This record gives sequence, C-alpha cells and structure tokens, in this order.
Amino acid sequence: LYLMLQEVLDGTPYGERLESAEAVIARLRGRKIPLEIERLRLAAAMAQHAWEDALSQIEPGMTEIQIATLLENAILAQGVTPAFETIVNAGAKTAPGHGAPTEARLEPGDLLHVDFGVRYHDYCSDIQRLAYFRSAGETEAPQALTRAFDCIRRIVDETASQYLPGALGREIDALARRILTEAGYPEYD
Repeated sequence: LYLMLQEVLDGTPYGERLESAEAVIARLRGRKIPLEIERLRLAAAMAQHAWEDALSQIEPGMTEIQIATLLENAILAQGVTPAFETIVNAGAKTAPGHGAPTEARLEPGDLLHVDFGVRYHDYCSDIQRLAYFRSAGETEAPQALTRAFDCIRRIVDETASQYLPGALGREIDALARRILTEAGYPEYD
C-alpha cells in the first residue's frame, strides 16, 4: 500500500513528505505479548502433530501431490488451515525451493523435503521437515546425509542459544553461515 500511495502522490507536494512506517511497524510486530507467543507455539505444535500423522502414512510410490494432500488433511483435521501452499520435494526429481508439488513419485533412496505451516487464530507456523526413505538393503541413511544432518543439527543448536532479547537476526544468520562453510558446505542464498 505504501508503494501504491507513493505512486499516487508522485509529482505532488505530498510525495516528498511521505515516509514509510516500516521501521515502526517492524518494531511493534517484532514484540509479542504472551497471547501471541502462545498462539505461535500452538501453531508450531499443530504443524508438528500434522507432520507426525502424515509421516506415518507416507510411503514410496506416493506423488508429491499425494504427500502434500496427506499433510494438509492432517492440518485440517485439527480444525485449522495451512498457512501457505505446502511444498514437497521427493528427492532430486524436482527443483528444490518454493515450487508446487508435482506428480513426481517418492522412491526408495529419496530424501523427502516438506515445507508447510499452520494458521491458528491468524498466527502462522512455518516449518520444514526431512525424511530419508532407505533403499533396499540399507540399514541407515548414507554417510553424506548423516554428515549433513549432523551439521544442520549443530547449526540449529548453536544458533538457538543465541536467540535472546536484543539479539540481531543478521548476527545469528552469520553464525549459521560460518558453521556451514567451516564444515565444507557452500553458503546458502
């Protein structure tokens, strides 16, 4: 709306006087009262519950669309709605990121990546989960996946301890990037 207003007022004496309230609103929305914190916690817990319910039903042969539908049905069964369109990547068959689920099928040896959330009283969770589906004869995930998982777990553990009042997100992000690159992985965008 600010950009629209800026465009409408362009060329008038008021265009130069317009100032964004982004900084004020960001500070206001960045501070949560106990009720907001509780709603965010519940939205995250509901998402985790939906994941556990869906994961127990996911099996090789299912399409990304079927997996997304399972997860969204588990969300709806709790009386809440998805926070955004569920993203599913069944292995490396589809481009990772924020694309819609496809007819690509989950196969043994695939790493399943799911990005989803729950909307609860207008507060949203946004979580990602991974699950590896072993190939025939495998008793555990490949070493490369285990190593990557261990690195991510270290990043989560170390950065979580930095989330304190007054902490700057860019500093926490810099810590995550440092741990990642020191482990030999490329820096993310």
